[in-house]
Amino acid sequence: MRQKPGLVFLSNEYIEDLFESHHFNIADLRIQKESAMFRVKESPSLICERHGLQAAEDAGEMLQAVLNNDPLYQRQKRRIERMEALLRTLTTEEAKLVKMRYFMRRQWSEVAKEFNLSVSAIKKRRREALLNKARRFLLTGKESS
Repeated sequence: MRQKPGLVFLSNEYIEDLFESHHFNIADLRIQKESAMFRVKESPSLICERHGLQAAEDAGEMLQAVLNNDPLYQRQKRRIERMEALLRTLTTEEAKLVKMRYFMRRQWSEVAKEFNLSVSAIKKRRREALLNKARRFLLTGKESS
């Protein structure tokens, strides 16, 4: 009998990818917003027609209508909001680990040195605890106790 594969979206690799891609996701969202603003400024009548707006409405309202109706923008926004909520639940030490390893992309040896631990200790204990906390948060949307 074949075993069912585990939940890939909860794997350590997946959660680490979420941490590593967070800054890129924020930049991508900013680019999407700037692109939408360009479209609003360049073709306001087309935007009004497409989104059912009055021509007298200001560019800010038009931009918000465009972004609210863009499923890719909304998905990226939810992904960022969820990651920001997770980051707010981290202790100072956990946040430092995330920043060094996943945002600054430091080697495990550098992270271990900063925490005055061996590489195996930082990877095994701290990394596993952090990823387990993130996994529980992503499943429940709540801080673990």
